[in-house]
Amino acid sequence: VGSVEGLAYHRAWDTLYWTSSSTSSITRHTVDQTQPGAIDREAVITMSEDDHPHVLALDECQNLMFWTNWNEQHPSIMRATLTGKNPHVIVSTDILTPNGLTIDHRAEKLYFSDGSLGKIERCEYDGSQRH
Repeated sequence: VGSVEGLAYHRAWDTLYWTSSSTSSITRHTVDQTQPGAIDREAVITMSEDDHPHVLALDECQNLMFWTNWNEQHPSIMRATLTGKNPHVIVSTDILTPNGLTIDHRAEKLYFSDGSLGKIERCEYDGSQRH
């Protein structure tokens, strides 16, 4: 599975998602393979070899996943659907080592930390309104 960095569990689908910095991918796998519709190991996001997905957070209700990317030249926070569709960067400025990520589900806000800059920030799901 490569070097697993981030791990998240989707309760409704009984599915684990994980990031691998060594394979530059995000993969999912249904825990109970006997259930109908179970997903065998499937890479939902495959990035370039310069990208290193790290921390992962899921919003099951909005069908979204967020992750930090430790790309040395272009570190970022990214977003896609839970099936890997529409991946894009939502935060790419004033960020060096995004090493923490969590979601306030009720307020629909994303919180992230940067180990190099010593900051904790908050933003909307689209990366706007950073504080």
